[in-house]
Amino acid sequence: MRRLRVDTFLKAGESKESVGWKHSKLNNWAVLLHSVQCIVMFALAFTEFNDRAANVPYVSAKQDLRMTHHAMTRTHDTPEDQCTDVRNSPMFNANVKNTFPEGLMDKTFLYNFNDTFAVEFNRPAVQVNTAVLMGFFFLLSAVFQSCNGWVLNAHALKSLPYSYPRVINLVEYSFSSSLMIMVMGINLGIYELFHLLGLCGLFFAMNLFGVCAEIMCHCVERAGPSLVVNALWCTQHSMWMIPHFAGWVVFLVAYTPLLIKYFVTLVCSHPMIPWFVTTAVVLETVCFFLFGIVQWWGLQTRMRACRENRMDDVKQKILMMDLCYIMLSLFAKTSLAWLLMGPALAMSKDRWTAQCWGMYDAGC
Repeated sequence: MRRLRVDTFLKAGESKESVGWKHSKLNNWAVLLHSVQCIVMFALAFTEFNDRAANVPYVSAKQDLRMTHHAMTRTHDTPEDQCTDVRNSPMFNANVKNTFPEGLMDKTFLYNFNDTFAVEFNRPAVQVNTAVLMGFFFLLSAVFQSCNGWVLNAHALKSLPYSYPRVINLVEYSFSSSLMIMVMGINLGIYELFHLLGLCGLFFAMNLFGVCAEIMCHCVERAGPSLVVNALWCTQHSMWMIPHFAGWVVFLVAYTPLLIKYFVTLVCSHPMIPWFVTTAVVLETVCFFLFGIVQWWGLQTRMRACRENRMDDVKQKILMMDLCYIMLSLFAKTSLAWLLMGPALAMSKDRWTAQCWGMYDAGC
């Protein structure tokens, strides 16, 4: 198969420097589009979305998050013995209590479980405005892409090796993709604050693994043939695979439960869940996988070129990776934002309160 090179896109008489300039212009257009969407999203968050109902699944920009806890209580306790959230919980007010078995363990030395039962109760956490979260990931993209544009203008086609690794995009994704997965989770019905924070942490770690892989490749490119590594059955040209595939593991650990939740909801729903939710899930899943595939393709071709001392090819692969990152980032953020916020804008402006959407309301 023919190798993809920057030369492939050169017109007659066009130099690689001019290609780098076009690359930088594309980056600047991405900055402009991210900036415009950031301003629009923040404006909508504090104006239009204030007139829309909160806590409507799949649609509302505003969702109340909860924290789920468990408490021990005795069957003969009066409501006044418990905190407000416990005595308002459905389990505490149920007619039949699921008590622990008699003689579960030695009550003298361990714990007396007799006449006790566990109550699951929810506490309100915070109300999240997903439009604000989207505004922030557009803001992060605009700021970090601006830095990336400065690097492209100043150093994109200077002599290799670069004096520092190209990790600006990956550092930005550590923050913005964490916000994106939180928005997706909320839209799919994950309202548990601790679950969402866990998703954010995993996506942050996933991108940091990508940063480590990029830095390892950069060090090999800088050192050249003088660097020889043999550890964990890897050479200096394949060590990057360890953090790269660790990032894939973290991604699948975070994303698989979200997909399972989506498919369970899809199978159990009649009529079908809104089409824009399904479209957002499909597009974002494809984009997340493509980000990983782009890094795998870019790093393995760079290391092959480095092993064969073709440093000009290394430069081309770096530019191609940047190009893919810029376009994927713009498409992923734009599609997620407007597929989810567009329907929210279409909601009636009548102010009303959503009742019992599976949150922490006493009667739900």
